[in-house]
Parts: sequence; C-alpha cells; structure tokens
Amino acid sequence: MTNTELVRTWLKAVWEKGDLDAIDRLLSPTVILVGVSSPYLEPGVSHRDVAEALQNLLGPRRISITHIIEQGFWVSARVVFHLKKTSNGREFDAPAQLLARVENDKFAEFYSTMDYLEIVQNLGLVPEDAFYVLLTKHKLVWV
Repeated sequence: MTNTELVRTWLKAVWEKGDLDAIDRLLSPTVILVGVSSPYLEPGVSHRDVAEALQNLLGPRRISITHIIEQGFWVSARVVFHLKKTSNGREFDAPAQLLARVENDKFAEFYSTMDYLEIVQNLGLVPEDAFYVLLTKHKLVWV
C-alpha cells in the first residue's frame, strides 16, 4: 500500500466509518503522536479516546483530501472534515493538516493539526466570538 493509500484508508476507516479498531491496525505500537491526542499534552489519553469523544459529538462525517504529497517514508495531506452537529444537524467544515512517517504499512510518526476552537464553537460549547475575546486577555467564564 502506498503512503497516500494508507492516509485514505485511515481517514475513511477511523473518521468516516468510525472504525476505532483501525487505530490499532494502522498505528505502530511505538507511534509518535503529536496533535490533540498527544501524550505530551494529556498523559493517559489515547488517540482512541479522542476519536471516540469526537465521533460522539459529531454526526455523519465526510472527508475531502484537497492536497496530498508523498516523499519517501513521508506523506503530508491537507484535508477538510465535513461535519454535522448531532443535536441540531448544523453542517460545518473543519480544515486539518497531517504529516506522517510510514514504516511497514503503519504510521510510525503522526503529526496533525486542526482548528479545534472552530469545532467547539460550531458545537456550541464556547461562544462564537471566543477567539476574539481571548485575544483581549479576558477569560471565558461559565455560569
């Protein structure tokens, strides 16, 4: 399987079909993960935990790959997650990027970024103007 095919398989299995077992099939046991499920950010939180939480918040997901580049063991992609809020059916898009190193048809290193603030705003979990409020150094307070 090419690195491009591995990325397509990953996105389709884990993020479109919700196949959480694909995480163990496609990530090396010693994978270096940097992103929302990075052990450096949240020790004890697995990629599976994060994927399951996001899948429970978001309705049917479709993903478009807008750019993908392979070079040797590395693959990089820009993708757009087409999402739907489960509570009200509101649709929205969330762009993301990934960079990964592949060994033996598994991801050995996986670096990803996504605008998570945009996602939580669209889910109604923080105010829509949260980014601009935070730029003023004010704190968001929940009552």
